[in-house]
Amino acid sequence: MFFNDIFEKMIRLNYPIPRYHTIFHLGLEIKPIDDGIRPPQHFDEKWRKKADMMIQSTMEIFKPNLFYTINQEDLDKRVDFCIEKIKKFISNAGL
Repeated sequence: MFFNDIFEKMIRLNYPIPRYHTIFHLGLEIKPIDDGIRPPQHFDEKWRKKADMMIQSTMEIFKPNLFYTINQEDLDKRVDFCIEKIKKFISNAGL
């Protein structure tokens, strides 16, 4: 059911014209915190691994131009990685 929901949303977002050029996928290294907003399944390791696998599979089907999985545990390193890739894209595009 989860996969079907994501698949339908991606179809609406990407067809007839792809909407996303670059997607940064955050790996499972940083555990979620109980912030009062997250549903209980977000704390279940099995669910998190399954959801992560489904997201990556969906990106294989919809193929954004650039798809990066970020596995660093340090939040600052994750942000730096994203900024570096964005700057490189802007530079290469001549923007």
